[in-house]
Amino acid sequence: MHERVETTRAWLLYDGACQKGNARACANLAGMLGSSPRALELYDYACRHDVPEACTKLGRLRSDRAAELYEIACSLGDAAGCIELGRLHEGALDVRRAAELYQRACVRGELSGCTQLDRLHGRHAY
Repeated sequence: MHERVETTRAWLLYDGACQKGNARACANLAGMLGSSPRALELYDYACRHDVPEACTKLGRLRSDRAAELYEIACSLGDAAGCIELGRLHEGALDVRRAAELYQRACVRGELSGCTQLDRLHGRHAY
């Protein structure tokens, strides 16, 4: 019961802040909505207002715009966006670009970026 009350309270706080234009609150509210059309709208709003994690999450939900959204997220400093964009480049056999993106994520402290970079170095000669 306590968890439900906290979830409802969080929802109300995020919704109120989002309605006042707080992009980070909109991203948090979107996270509570899963992959609904409203969640997509909120992630898009937050991404357009420089919340990098929102761009990454929207990219995972919108495969038609994934590369564009991951690029934005990565350029705004989201290591997860760099990793996702790296995976797209690796899948397209652009190993050099993938390595650059994994390196960027690694430098930003994202361990999986370091792991992906090590894996690439083991498989490919540059």
